[in-house]
Amino acid sequence: ITEIAIACGFANASHFSTCFKAENGISPSEERR
Repeated sequence: ITEIAIACGFANASHFSTCFKAENGISPSEERR
């Protein structure tokens, strides 16, 4: 998830996860399952 976050321009995985959950309603790790 960290690699994806950085590739998408986020400063860290935590910020990416927060934005991802706000947009999709689930966390990146839940999506991965």
